[in-house]
Amino acid sequence: MIGGDFQLNDELLKSKSIGKSLQETFKNTNFILTDTGRSALALALLEIKRKYSIKKAWLPLFSCHSISHTFSHCGFEINYYGMGSNLNNLNGLPKVINNAVIFFIHYFGKKNNEMIDFLNDIKDRNQKIIIIEDLVHTCLSSQFGEYGDYSIHSLRKFLPVPDGGILTSRTEVSCNFEEPNENFISYKVLSKLLRGFTEYDEIYLELEKKGESIIDSKIVPREISNFTKIIFQKININSIQSRRIKNWKELNVKIRNNDSLSFTPLFNYLSDGEVPLGFPVLVKGCRDNFRKYLITNNIYCPIHWELKHIKSNRYYEDVSLSSRILTIPIDQRMGSIEIDNFLVIANNYSL
Repeated sequence: MIGGDFQLNDELLKSKSIGKSLQETFKNTNFILTDTGRSALALALLEIKRKYSIKKAWLPLFSCHSISHTFSHCGFEINYYGMGSNLNNLNGLPKVINNAVIFFIHYFGKKNNEMIDFLNDIKDRNQKIIIIEDLVHTCLSSQFGEYGDYSIHSLRKFLPVPDGGILTSRTEVSCNFEEPNENFISYKVLSKLLRGFTEYDEIYLELEKKGESIIDSKIVPREISNFTKIIFQKININSIQSRRIKNWKELNVKIRNNDSLSFTPLFNYLSDGEVPLGFPVLVKGCRDNFRKYLITNNIYCPIHWELKHIKSNRYYEDVSLSSRILTIPIDQRMGSIEIDNFLVIANNYSL
């Protein structure tokens, strides 16, 4: 099996603490540990409304629906901007913006230089702009988070933990959040324990569905669980960072030396300090058919993100990207053998 949710295994559960705590790892003076990234975002938005009376926001169209849902839930008027077919063609974002939040994403672990250049260009022209930097895809990267007044992290995309979000800020944030939802944590822990046992697939999927439905139904900012704090200290973060970088670079070289594949890489290189979420590619034929083919071979590739509901021609490039993009796993469970197995299976696919 390649990709998919992370498993909690006996080896990890029985292991001793070897790493730093979350407090030691994320050294920002003003940071709050939450159960999810959307909880961290909700705390930031509620703080912004309270401190600055701002209710308008600019979001990238190419983003997870949970982001816009959280902004709407917190009472913000949403405007969208595009990032283009290769995430490097910023459009629709005016250069004069007042009394608004600008939210931007570092996609797939790569620094969003297009947005950074834009923000540097406008910072002296505008008043009362609050910047939120989405670091969910760059949670284990270094040299990120220096542009935002607030930044959002999520541990679940990178690590075998049931919950874990982080809010960092330039100023102190009021902590008005609730205790962890025990039902959510229980469902997620149980599902991760069953992950990988084919005889329990149906139970695993049902537990996952129930767990996610709890946080999807209502946005309630909550604290991180003690379970995740304990598991985090058992994890060798440096090893995970190194493995992901190594896998990304190895896959990149092998894909570029293979002309028969039905996809091309979205990015050409990793810069220093970038720890990738995955390896995004653009599929030449029908992306959904290729993904189904991979699933039948136990390869699970997420889609970031579906934009089928968008009908406006203004953001044609973003919608086109959404219809072609697929994220190949390169996480710490993989090595050269898994990469080669993936390429053999991908090579056998016919358009």
